[in-house]
Amino acid sequence: MYPAHNPTIPNQKKKHRNPFTFLFTKQYKSTPTMSIPAEKQGLFGASLCEALKVGSTLWGLKVPDPVALCFLEIDKRGLTTEGIFRLSGATSEVILLEDKINMSSPDERKQINADEFDIHTLTSLVKKYLRELPEPVIPNEFHEKFQDIDLLRKRQGLDKLSSIIVKLPYQNRQLLHAILVMASKIQQHVKLNMMCPEALATVFAPVCTGFEQSLKDTMRVSNSSSTSSTFKKQRKHSSNEQILNSSEIIEKHIKRNKNWTNIWKFMIEQHASLISTLDKQNSEFKENNRFNQESTWNKKQVHYSHHQQHLNRSLPSPFSTCGSTPPLPSEIIMDQFYPMNQNSIPIVQPTAKRTPRQPSVAPSFEDPKSNSISKKTYFFQKSNTIRKILSASTLR
Repeated sequence: MYPAHNPTIPNQKKKHRNPFTFLFTKQYKSTPTMSIPAEKQGLFGASLCEALKVGSTLWGLKVPDPVALCFLEIDKRGLTTEGIFRLSGATSEVILLEDKINMSSPDERKQINADEFDIHTLTSLVKKYLRELPEPVIPNEFHEKFQDIDLLRKRQGLDKLSSIIVKLPYQNRQLLHAILVMASKIQQHVKLNMMCPEALATVFAPVCTGFEQSLKDTMRVSNSSSTSSTFKKQRKHSSNEQILNSSEIIEKHIKRNKNWTNIWKFMIEQHASLISTLDKQNSEFKENNRFNQESTWNKKQVHYSHHQQHLNRSLPSPFSTCGSTPPLPSEIIMDQFYPMNQNSIPIVQPTAKRTPRQPSVAPSFEDPKSNSISKKTYFFQKSNTIRKILSASTLR
Protein backbone atom coordinates (compact mmCIF):
# COMPACT_ATOMS: atom_id res chain seq x y z
CA MET A 1 0.00 0.00 0.00
CA TYR A 2 1.15 3.49 -0.76
CA PRO A 3 1.35 5.90 2.16
CA ALA A 4 -1.39 8.52 2.30
CA HIS A 5 -0.45 11.94 1.09
CA ASN A 6 -0.48 14.48 3.89
CA PRO A 7 -1.03 18.02 2.54
CA THR A 8 0.15 19.58 5.79
CA ILE A 9 3.73 18.46 5.18
CA PRO A 10 5.19 20.86 2.61
CA ASN A 11 8.27 18.78 1.69
CA GLN A 12 6.37 15.59 0.98
CA LYS A 13 5.99 14.82 -2.73
CA LYS A 14 3.18 12.77 -4.23
CA LYS A 15 4.45 9.65 -5.95
CA HIS A 16 3.50 8.78 -9.51
CA ARG A 17 1.38 5.63 -9.43
CA ASN A 18 0.81 5.40 -13.15
CA PRO A 19 4.09 4.37 -14.89
CA PHE A 20 3.08 6.11 -18.12
CA THR A 21 2.42 9.35 -16.24
CA PHE A 22 5.84 9.01 -14.63
CA LEU A 23 7.54 8.57 -18.00
CA PHE A 24 5.93 11.66 -19.48
CA THR A 25 6.35 13.90 -16.43
CA LYS A 26 9.85 13.00 -15.26
CA GLN A 27 12.39 15.76 -15.85
CA TYR A 28 15.90 14.71 -16.71
CA LYS A 29 18.51 17.02 -15.31
CA SER A 30 21.39 15.71 -17.35
CA THR A 31 22.62 18.24 -19.87
CA PRO A 32 25.33 17.88 -22.48
CA THR A 33 28.67 18.86 -21.04
CA MET A 34 30.88 21.31 -22.80
CA SER A 35 34.64 21.20 -23.07
CA ILE A 36 35.89 23.60 -20.40
CA PRO A 37 39.47 24.80 -20.68
CA ALA A 38 41.93 23.30 -18.21
CA GLU A 39 42.76 26.62 -16.61
CA LYS A 40 39.08 27.13 -15.58
CA GLN A 41 38.02 23.69 -14.34
CA GLY A 42 41.29 22.28 -13.03
CA LEU A 43 43.61 19.80 -14.66
CA PHE A 44 42.20 16.57 -13.25
CA GLY A 45 39.59 15.30 -15.69
CA ALA A 46 40.53 17.77 -18.42
CA SER A 47 41.64 16.59 -21.84
CA LEU A 48 45.33 16.11 -22.49
CA CYS A 49 45.27 18.66 -25.29
CA GLU A 50 43.88 21.36 -22.97
CA ALA A 51 46.36 20.45 -20.23
CA LEU A 52 49.34 20.80 -22.56
CA LYS A 53 48.32 24.34 -23.50
CA VAL A 54 49.27 25.41 -19.97
CA GLY A 55 51.73 22.56 -19.35
CA SER A 56 55.39 22.48 -18.37
CA THR A 57 58.60 21.41 -20.07
CA LEU A 58 60.28 18.35 -18.54
CA TRP A 59 63.38 16.73 -20.05
CA GLY A 60 62.72 18.63 -23.27
CA LEU A 61 59.14 17.30 -23.44
CA LYS A 62 55.79 19.08 -23.09
CA VAL A 63 53.79 17.40 -20.32
CA PRO A 64 50.93 18.40 -17.97
CA ASP A 65 51.81 20.23 -14.77
CA PRO A 66 50.97 17.37 -12.32
CA VAL A 67 53.20 14.95 -14.23
CA ALA A 68 56.04 17.45 -14.45
CA LEU A 69 55.74 18.38 -10.76
CA CYS A 70 55.75 14.78 -9.50
CA PHE A 71 58.27 13.32 -11.95
CA LEU A 72 60.78 16.07 -11.22
CA GLU A 73 60.54 15.51 -7.46
CA ILE A 74 60.70 11.72 -7.88
CA ASP A 75 63.82 12.13 -9.99
CA LYS A 76 65.43 14.19 -7.21
CA ARG A 77 64.81 12.00 -4.15
CA GLY A 78 62.57 9.03 -4.96
CA LEU A 79 64.33 6.72 -7.41
CA THR A 80 65.65 4.50 -4.61
CA THR A 81 62.32 4.30 -2.74
CA GLU A 82 61.24 0.71 -2.36
CA GLY A 83 57.95 -0.13 -4.07
CA ILE A 84 57.79 3.14 -6.00
CA PHE A 85 54.56 3.42 -8.04
CA ARG A 86 53.39 0.12 -6.51
CA LEU A 87 52.64 1.35 -2.99
CA SER A 88 49.95 3.95 -2.47
CA GLY A 89 50.26 7.18 -0.52
CA ALA A 90 47.93 8.62 2.09
CA THR A 91 44.55 9.48 0.58
CA SER A 92 44.28 12.73 2.51
CA GLU A 93 47.65 13.90 1.22
CA VAL A 94 46.76 12.98 -2.35
CA ILE A 95 43.47 14.91 -2.15
CA LEU A 96 45.25 17.88 -0.57
CA LEU A 97 47.80 18.07 -3.37
CA GLU A 98 45.12 17.54 -6.02
CA ASP A 99 43.02 20.41 -4.68
CA LYS A 100 46.09 22.61 -4.47
CA ILE A 101 46.87 21.97 -8.15
CA ASN A 102 43.28 22.44 -9.30
CA MET A 103 42.80 25.72 -7.44
CA SER A 104 46.09 27.25 -8.60
CA SER A 105 46.67 29.26 -11.75
CA PRO A 106 49.10 27.97 -14.41
CA ASP A 107 51.88 30.17 -13.04
CA GLU A 108 51.16 29.22 -9.44
CA ARG A 109 51.15 25.50 -10.27
CA LYS A 110 54.73 25.72 -11.48
CA GLN A 111 55.75 27.24 -8.13
CA ILE A 112 54.25 24.50 -5.94
CA ASN A 113 56.77 23.01 -3.52
CA ALA A 114 56.52 19.22 -3.77
CA ASP A 115 59.33 18.30 -1.37
CA GLU A 116 56.92 18.44 1.56
CA PHE A 117 54.96 15.45 0.24
CA ASP A 118 55.85 11.78 0.48
CA ILE A 119 57.12 9.97 -2.62
CA HIS A 120 54.23 7.52 -2.56
CA THR A 121 51.84 10.48 -2.44
CA LEU A 122 53.40 11.88 -5.60
CA THR A 123 53.25 8.55 -7.43
CA SER A 124 49.62 8.07 -6.38
CA LEU A 125 48.79 11.53 -7.69
CA VAL A 126 50.35 10.72 -11.06
CA LYS A 127 48.38 7.47 -11.31
CA LYS A 128 45.19 9.29 -10.33
CA TYR A 129 45.75 11.96 -12.97
CA LEU A 130 46.46 9.40 -15.71
CA ARG A 131 43.45 7.34 -14.64
CA GLU A 132 41.07 10.31 -14.87
CA LEU A 133 42.08 11.40 -18.37
CA PRO A 134 39.06 11.43 -20.73
CA GLU A 135 41.17 9.49 -23.21
CA PRO A 136 44.02 7.27 -21.98
CA VAL A 137 47.68 7.86 -22.69
CA ILE A 138 47.47 5.27 -25.46
CA PRO A 139 44.32 6.31 -27.39
CA ASN A 140 41.58 3.75 -27.91
CA GLU A 141 41.95 3.82 -31.66
CA PHE A 142 45.50 2.41 -31.33
CA HIS A 143 44.64 -0.43 -28.94
CA GLU A 144 44.12 -3.08 -31.58
CA LYS A 145 47.40 -2.18 -33.26
CA PHE A 146 49.25 -2.70 -29.98
CA GLN A 147 47.39 -5.95 -29.32
CA ASP A 148 48.44 -7.34 -32.71
CA ILE A 149 52.17 -7.01 -31.96
CA ASP A 150 53.98 -10.35 -31.85
CA LEU A 151 56.25 -10.10 -28.79
CA LEU A 152 57.87 -13.47 -29.39
CA ARG A 153 59.87 -12.00 -32.25
CA LYS A 154 61.71 -9.24 -30.45
CA ARG A 155 63.31 -7.52 -33.43
CA GLN A 156 60.15 -7.44 -35.51
CA GLY A 157 58.02 -6.63 -32.48
CA LEU A 158 60.28 -3.72 -31.56
CA ASP A 159 60.17 -2.32 -35.09
CA LYS A 160 56.39 -2.56 -35.23
CA LEU A 161 56.06 -1.07 -31.76
CA SER A 162 58.27 1.88 -32.70
CA SER A 163 56.31 2.47 -35.91
CA ILE A 164 53.05 2.58 -33.94
CA ILE A 165 54.34 4.86 -31.16
CA VAL A 166 55.67 7.49 -33.55
CA LYS A 167 52.19 7.74 -35.10
CA LEU A 168 50.50 8.64 -31.83
CA PRO A 169 49.11 12.18 -31.46
CA TYR A 170 51.65 14.75 -30.35
CA GLN A 171 50.34 15.18 -26.80
CA ASN A 172 50.03 11.43 -26.20
CA ARG A 173 53.46 10.78 -27.66
CA GLN A 174 55.06 13.42 -25.43
CA LEU A 175 53.46 11.99 -22.28
CA LEU A 176 54.36 8.40 -23.19
CA HIS A 177 57.92 9.54 -23.88
CA ALA A 178 58.14 11.09 -20.39
CA ILE A 179 56.75 7.91 -18.77
CA LEU A 180 59.36 5.78 -20.54
CA VAL A 181 62.12 8.15 -19.41
CA MET A 182 60.83 7.87 -15.83
CA ALA A 183 60.75 4.07 -16.12
CA SER A 184 64.33 4.02 -17.41
CA LYS A 185 65.49 6.09 -14.42
CA ILE A 186 63.73 3.69 -12.05
CA GLN A 187 65.39 0.72 -13.73
CA GLN A 188 68.80 2.20 -13.04
CA HIS A 189 68.11 1.69 -9.29
CA VAL A 190 66.14 -1.53 -9.54
CA LYS A 191 68.24 -3.23 -6.83
CA LEU A 192 67.10 -0.63 -4.30
CA ASN A 193 63.51 0.11 -5.33
CA MET A 194 62.71 -3.54 -6.17
CA MET A 195 60.64 -2.50 -9.19
CA CYS A 196 61.54 -4.77 -12.10
CA PRO A 197 60.02 -4.23 -15.58
CA GLU A 198 57.17 -6.63 -14.84
CA ALA A 199 56.30 -4.84 -11.60
CA LEU A 200 56.27 -1.44 -13.32
CA ALA A 201 54.26 -2.84 -16.21
CA THR A 202 51.64 -4.13 -13.77
CA VAL A 203 51.19 -0.55 -12.54
CA PHE A 204 51.36 1.38 -15.83
CA ALA A 205 49.39 -1.00 -18.09
CA PRO A 206 45.89 -0.50 -16.60
CA VAL A 207 46.49 3.19 -15.89
CA CYS A 208 47.79 4.19 -19.34
CA THR A 209 45.34 2.12 -21.38
CA GLY A 210 42.08 3.01 -19.60
CA PHE A 211 41.50 -0.60 -18.52
CA GLU A 212 39.82 0.27 -15.21
CA GLN A 213 37.46 2.80 -16.76
CA SER A 214 36.50 0.48 -19.63
CA LEU A 215 35.78 -2.34 -17.16
CA LYS A 216 33.59 -0.05 -15.05
CA ASP A 217 31.67 1.11 -18.13
CA THR A 218 31.13 -2.48 -19.29
CA MET A 219 29.85 -3.59 -15.89
CA ARG A 220 27.58 -0.54 -15.63
CA VAL A 221 26.00 -1.35 -19.00
CA SER A 222 25.53 -5.01 -18.08
CA ASN A 223 23.95 -4.11 -14.72
CA SER A 224 21.57 -1.61 -16.28
CA SER A 225 20.43 -4.11 -18.91
CA SER A 226 19.81 -6.78 -16.26
CA THR A 227 17.19 -4.63 -14.47
CA SER A 228 15.10 -3.94 -17.56
CA SER A 229 12.85 -7.04 -17.25
CA THR A 230 9.37 -6.67 -15.88
CA PHE A 231 8.31 -10.06 -14.67
CA LYS A 232 10.10 -12.10 -12.00
CA LYS A 233 10.68 -15.12 -14.22
CA GLN A 234 12.15 -12.98 -16.94
CA ARG A 235 14.34 -11.17 -14.41
CA LYS A 236 15.55 -14.45 -12.97
CA HIS A 237 16.27 -15.92 -16.39
CA SER A 238 17.97 -12.78 -17.66
CA SER A 239 19.99 -12.42 -14.44
CA ASN A 240 21.38 -15.95 -14.85
CA GLU A 241 22.36 -15.19 -18.41
CA GLN A 242 23.79 -11.88 -17.32
CA ILE A 243 25.98 -13.53 -14.71
CA LEU A 244 27.44 -15.76 -17.40
CA ASN A 245 27.93 -12.80 -19.72
CA SER A 246 29.55 -10.75 -16.95
CA SER A 247 31.96 -13.54 -16.12
CA GLU A 248 32.89 -13.86 -19.77
CA ILE A 249 33.38 -10.11 -20.05
CA ILE A 250 35.54 -10.03 -16.93
CA GLU A 251 37.60 -12.97 -18.17
CA LYS A 252 38.04 -11.24 -21.52
CA HIS A 253 39.17 -8.03 -19.83
CA ILE A 254 41.61 -9.91 -17.60
CA LYS A 255 43.13 -11.62 -20.63
CA ARG A 256 43.38 -8.31 -22.45
CA ASN A 257 44.98 -6.62 -19.45
CA LYS A 258 47.51 -9.44 -19.19
CA ASN A 259 48.44 -8.84 -22.80
CA TRP A 260 48.80 -5.13 -22.07
CA THR A 261 51.07 -5.95 -19.14
CA ASN A 262 53.30 -8.01 -21.43
CA ILE A 263 53.41 -5.15 -23.92
CA TRP A 264 54.40 -2.65 -21.25
CA LYS A 265 56.99 -5.05 -19.86
CA PHE A 266 58.48 -5.31 -23.34
CA MET A 267 58.42 -1.51 -23.69
CA ILE A 268 60.22 -1.01 -20.38
CA GLU A 269 62.80 -3.67 -21.23
CA GLN A 270 63.43 -2.03 -24.61
CA HIS A 271 63.23 1.52 -23.24
CA ALA A 272 66.67 2.52 -24.58
CA SER A 273 65.73 1.83 -28.19
CA LEU A 274 62.25 3.38 -27.88
CA ILE A 275 63.56 6.51 -26.16
CA SER A 276 66.22 6.91 -28.85
CA THR A 277 63.56 6.67 -31.56
CA LEU A 278 61.32 9.17 -29.76
CA ASP A 279 64.23 11.56 -29.15
CA LYS A 280 65.08 11.51 -32.83
CA GLN A 281 61.48 12.17 -33.82
CA ASN A 282 61.16 14.91 -31.22
CA SER A 283 64.25 16.71 -32.53
CA GLU A 284 62.96 16.40 -36.10
CA PHE A 285 59.58 17.78 -35.02
CA LYS A 286 61.23 20.78 -33.35
CA GLU A 287 63.41 21.39 -36.40
CA ASN A 288 60.42 21.25 -38.74
CA ASN A 289 58.46 23.53 -36.44
CA ARG A 290 61.31 26.05 -36.36
CA PHE A 291 61.65 25.88 -40.16
CA ASN A 292 57.92 26.45 -40.59
CA GLN A 293 58.04 29.44 -38.28
CA GLU A 294 60.97 30.93 -40.21
CA SER A 295 59.31 30.35 -43.57
CA THR A 296 56.10 31.91 -42.26
CA TRP A 297 58.05 34.93 -41.04
CA ASN A 298 59.83 35.26 -44.38
CA LYS A 299 56.51 35.12 -46.19
CA LYS A 300 55.18 37.86 -43.94
CA GLN A 301 58.24 39.98 -44.67
CA VAL A 302 57.87 39.47 -48.43
CA HIS A 303 54.18 40.29 -48.20
CA TYR A 304 54.97 43.41 -46.20
CA SER A 305 57.58 44.67 -48.68
CA HIS A 306 55.30 43.80 -51.60
CA HIS A 307 52.49 45.65 -49.90
CA GLN A 308 54.67 48.67 -49.33
CA GLN A 309 55.56 48.79 -53.01
CA HIS A 310 51.89 48.86 -54.02
CA LEU A 311 50.76 51.57 -51.65
CA ASN A 312 48.83 54.42 -53.18
CA ARG A 313 51.39 57.03 -53.84
CA SER A 314 50.64 60.67 -53.13
CA LEU A 315 49.79 63.03 -55.89
CA PRO A 316 52.53 65.31 -57.15
CA SER A 317 52.84 68.54 -55.31
CA PRO A 318 51.46 71.63 -57.04
CA PHE A 319 54.79 73.30 -56.28
CA SER A 320 56.71 70.61 -58.17
CA THR A 321 58.37 71.80 -61.38
CA CYS A 322 59.05 68.31 -62.75
CA GLY A 323 56.67 65.55 -63.76
CA SER A 324 58.12 62.80 -61.50
CA THR A 325 56.07 61.49 -58.55
CA PRO A 326 57.61 62.43 -55.22
CA PRO A 327 58.66 59.58 -52.91
CA LEU A 328 56.82 58.81 -49.71
CA PRO A 329 58.31 59.86 -46.37
CA SER A 330 58.81 56.23 -45.34
CA GLU A 331 60.76 55.54 -48.53
CA ILE A 332 62.93 58.58 -47.94
CA ILE A 333 63.76 57.42 -44.41
CA MET A 334 64.35 53.77 -45.29
CA ASP A 335 66.51 54.57 -48.29
CA GLN A 336 69.05 56.05 -45.92
CA PHE A 337 69.63 52.61 -44.41
CA TYR A 338 68.65 50.22 -47.22
CA PRO A 339 69.13 52.01 -50.54
CA MET A 340 67.20 49.68 -52.81
CA ASN A 341 66.72 52.20 -55.58
CA GLN A 342 69.31 54.90 -55.81
CA ASN A 343 67.21 56.86 -58.24
CA SER A 344 64.28 57.14 -55.85
CA ILE A 345 65.74 60.27 -54.22
CA PRO A 346 67.42 62.61 -56.70
CA ILE A 347 70.67 64.09 -55.52
CA VAL A 348 71.75 67.54 -56.54
CA GLN A 349 74.83 67.31 -58.71
CA PRO A 350 77.68 69.67 -57.84
CA THR A 351 77.82 72.65 -60.13
CA ALA A 352 80.91 74.22 -61.67
CA LYS A 353 83.19 76.10 -59.41
CA ARG A 354 82.19 79.69 -59.26
CA THR A 355 84.12 82.76 -58.49
CA PRO A 356 83.36 84.23 -55.14
CA ARG A 357 80.60 86.75 -55.28
CA GLN A 358 81.24 90.26 -54.44
CA PRO A 359 79.28 91.62 -51.55
CA SER A 360 76.42 93.63 -52.81
CA VAL A 361 73.96 95.94 -51.25
CA ALA A 362 70.50 94.58 -50.66
CA PRO A 363 68.20 95.82 -53.42
CA SER A 364 65.47 98.22 -52.60
CA PHE A 365 61.83 97.78 -53.53
CA GLU A 366 62.07 100.49 -56.09
CA ASP A 367 64.97 98.80 -57.89
CA PRO A 368 63.50 97.20 -61.03
CA LYS A 369 66.71 95.17 -61.60
CA SER A 370 66.44 93.26 -58.32
CA ASN A 371 66.98 89.50 -58.82
CA SER A 372 65.67 88.16 -55.46
CA ILE A 373 62.71 86.37 -57.07
CA SER A 374 64.93 84.74 -59.67
CA LYS A 375 67.24 83.48 -56.93
CA LYS A 376 64.36 81.79 -55.09
CA THR A 377 63.16 80.18 -58.29
CA TYR A 378 66.65 78.94 -59.00
CA PHE A 379 66.93 77.40 -55.52
CA PHE A 380 63.72 75.37 -55.77
CA GLN A 381 64.48 74.23 -59.29
CA LYS A 382 67.84 72.76 -58.39
CA SER A 383 67.17 71.33 -54.94
CA ASN A 384 64.76 68.51 -55.90
CA THR A 385 65.41 66.49 -52.74
CA ILE A 386 64.39 69.20 -50.30
CA ARG A 387 61.42 70.16 -52.42
CA LYS A 388 60.11 66.56 -52.55
CA ILE A 389 60.60 66.04 -48.83
CA LEU A 390 58.70 69.21 -48.09
CA SER A 391 55.95 68.45 -50.56
CA ALA A 392 55.50 64.88 -49.35
CA SER A 393 55.48 65.93 -45.72
CA THR A 394 52.96 68.67 -46.46
CA LEU A 395 50.57 66.33 -48.23
CA ARG A 396 50.88 63.67 -45.57
